[in-house]
Amino acid sequence: MLALAGVQLVPFSPLHDTHLPPGLSGVLLGGGAVAQHAVQLSGNAPMLEAIRAFAAAGGLVIGEAGGLLYLSQSLQWQQHGQRHPMGE
Repeated sequence: MLALAGVQLVPFSPLHDTHLPPGLSGVLLGGGAVAQHAVQLSGNAPMLEAIRAFAAAGGLVIGEAGGLLYLSQSLQWQQHGQRHPMGE
């Protein structure tokens, strides 16, 4: 639907990439299995900082479901109690 509305989609991976693609006007972090990847997401500090800096500079950042959890300060799962810092 976004593409049909004229939005140019530029894929990137918060798991594997260390920076955002250049020239973005917004970032959409969709849903996903954050619990399965919390350690890797938390460990990718360069991407977390890139998203934080993008937002601080006035860039639009939208998180949906798992993407919203990724934007949280930290994640802690009740079943095992481990805490994973995200945007602290």
